This record gives sequence, structure tokens and C-alpha cells, in this order.
Amino acid sequence: MHDPIVFIHGFGGCSSIWQWQKEYFSAGRKVLLIDLPGHGGRPWNGENLEDMARLVHAQCREEGVALTDIVASSFGGLVAVKLSELYPDFVRRIVFAGALPRFTVTEGFPAGLDPARIRKLAGQLDKDIGTVLDMFFRSLFTRKEKERPRYFQVKQLRCQSPLPCREGLLGVLAMLGTEDLRPELSRLTQPCLFITGDSDPICPSAVIEPLRRLLPSLQVEALKDVAHFPFLSIPDVFNRRVERFLQ
Repeated sequence: MHDPIVFIHGFGGCSSIWQWQKEYFSAGRKVLLIDLPGHGGRPWNGENLEDMARLVHAQCREEGVALTDIVASSFGGLVAVKLSELYPDFVRRIVFAGALPRFTVTEGFPAGLDPARIRKLAGQLDKDIGTVLDMFFRSLFTRKEKERPRYFQVKQLRCQSPLPCREGLLGVLAMLGTEDLRPELSRLTQPCLFITGDSDPICPSAVIEPLRRLLPSLQVEALKDVAHFPFLSIPDVFNRRVERFLQ
């Protein structure tokens, strides 16, 4: 039996987005799917990034997990880095799926979201949350991805998932706009894999070299013809690549 594997979702998501990963990895591993505060029906109490990392650690320990691999999507990557900083002996390996140490564009780091877009998205949350999240979610898939049969299943999966609360979304957006964990990433000692789609608007190919300068041991895989959610668009390819890395 291999070490357990913990999956951490991103902004606006929840644990159920990892359905195809749970089905794949449960045959040989203990799998934990985490709902972050304000998401997946969990309450929001003004948590910061460190609070979230401690909550993930506590939930894992309640499940009897003392050493684990982490797979984190988007914002979940910030939680994974913080978790590794706080509990270095708890994390064995990390997979960053479209996940960055910083989510706003700055000099020397050409990736993430434009701060103006983050502010606009926060303002839109005064409207119908479901509609706003659907629009944002669709913007992170390519036209080709949306034409594939798998995308219909992805939409069904999202429709069946509970909506996050507005306060939690605003809290996470604030962290996306301000957190910069590049120094923490550079100090990681665990083996790390960065998986991105070659058409990811948040994690473009231009960010690969800055990431490698921060963490020279970083393994990188850019998957063809997908954007921000390869684990949803091409789960079979994504799962096999993660499995090889975690062996």
C-alpha cells in the first residue's frame, strides 16, 4: 500500500471535482478529498492561508494520516506550500496542477491573474454566485476542450457540487491577490511536479523558467491542448502522470 494522497481544490471548487482521481487512486491508496473553508458546505470564519493549512493537517491526522502526498489545484497550491512549510515532515511529494506560488502578474513572474480581473470578479459576486462562477469556470477551458464529450461530464459534476459561500470566495480572492509564496516555494525540499495545460491562461508556458529558477529540482509537464484543469479535461492522462511521479 502506497502513502495516502490528499487532494486540495482551488477557488470556487470543492472536493467533488476530484471524482475521477478518487476512482483511479483509491484502488491502491488511502485518498482524502479536502473541502477548504467556505467551500463544499464548510463554514467560513475568516480563515487565512495558515489557518487553512492547519485545518488540512488536522483533518488528515484525524484520519490517521502521518505522511502524505499532495495534489493541489490552482489556489490549493498556496495551501500546499504553506502546509509543507508548517509541517515539512508531513508532506512527501507535491503535485501542483495549474497552481502557482503567486497568482498576480509582476515583474519577473509573468503568470497569474491581472489584479483588475480579481477586483472585477469580487464585485460580480454581489450578483448570482452560481452564474458568476460558471462564467469564470468556462473561461478556463479552451474551445476544443468545450467541444469534447468529457466537458459535458465536467459540467454535470459542477452542477452536482454545492456552491461556496460569498464570504469564502471573497476571502480566497483576497489571498489570490496578495499572497506571494515564492520564497517558501524555493525552500521546499520535497520532490515537486508542476502540471499545466499548454493553453492555461493563468499558468502560461512563460512561467516555467521562473518556477525552475525558484526550484531547480521542479519537474514540469505541459499537457497538450488543455487549459487550467487537466485533471478534469483529460483525467486518464493526468492520473497516469501523477501516478508515475508519486511512485
